[in-house]
Amino acid sequence: MIKLPDAKVIHDGKSEKARQRCEGWNACLAEVQRLNTTAQPVSEHNGKIADALESLLWPNMASGNKDIINEAIQALRATSAQPVSDAAKDVLSERERQVSQEGWTPEHDDTHSSGEMAGAAACYARHVNARQWVYSWKPDDYTSEEAPGSWPWDEKWWKPKSPRKDLVRAAALLIAEIERLDRASVNGEKDEL
Repeated sequence: MIKLPDAKVIHDGKSEKARQRCEGWNACLAEVQRLNTTAQPVSEHNGKIADALESLLWPNMASGNKDIINEAIQALRATSAQPVSDAAKDVLSERERQVSQEGWTPEHDDTHSSGEMAGAAACYARHVNARQWVYSWKPDDYTSEEAPGSWPWDEKWWKPKSPRKDLVRAAALLIAEIERLDRASVNGEKDEL
């Protein structure tokens, strides 16, 4: 997610150039808000935001601010040039799905402070490691196996799908656990690991 000030800029009525700058900034804010509602990784947003800054703000920017905006545009373009693999996109999309569809918000995740999300990720990864050979010839057997004894939650939440999907889910759970640890660290709690 890209962070920009939420408030719209209000034109002070003093000049046409000021009005154009306000419109450009507001259009840029609207584009950022639109991009933030998609599941695209931040690096994909950055190129689009750099384009918006350049086309909407640059022509009407006061000369004193052009260096600052130019630095922002260059930084955004540099990060947007970094390729993101399909696997990484799938992991980030799965994490977004966990939050938006399953309701596993950061506040919910913070209640799992005993490593449950890391444990669940490990269960999915171990299942792939030990049983992926089953999937190629009997996928129903792979997906219907009982939850392992180390599964941290109720068995109804054990839902193996396929080796790749399970690894994507495991990686997304690890991201959730790392984010939880980061929030706990910011809040002054000790890292439990």
